[in-house]
Amino acid sequence: MHVPKILETDFGAGFMLLTDLGTTTYISVLGEKNARPLMRAAIDTLIRLQQTAREGVLPLFDEAFLRREMELMPEWFIGRHLGRKVSAEERKTLDDTFALLVQRAQAQPQTFMLRDYMPRNLIICEPNPGVLDFQDAVRADHV
Repeated sequence: MHVPKILETDFGAGFMLLTDLGTTTYISVLGEKNARPLMRAAIDTLIRLQQTAREGVLPLFDEAFLRREMELMPEWFIGRHLGRKVSAEERKTLDDTFALLVQRAQAQPQTFMLRDYMPRNLIICEPNPGVLDFQDAVRADHV
């Protein structure tokens, strides 16, 4: 996998020096003529990433994590963006929907998950793609 190499760190000061993979993102060049080879390389890399999953290394994408993520919608979208309060009836609908989504998510095969794996975080370079933005990686295990 083509990822930035860590050259130096000062975690106490919040710094990390990485190699530069360039500035040409998939999203900036993706088109009808190159979509198939670019996305094939991206999928192949994602499969390799998922095969690296090891227990105990990444945070778990468990029920608590899922619920925290889903609560962003009523808090940020409805509350902050729309400026509305969620009614008791809407809250009940959200709670029922969230419970179903948690149940369905936990029934799926579980593995390494890189939640921001998208063309904005994939860089055109050799070998393709360069992969950025790992801070949201989680391990989705059965709870």
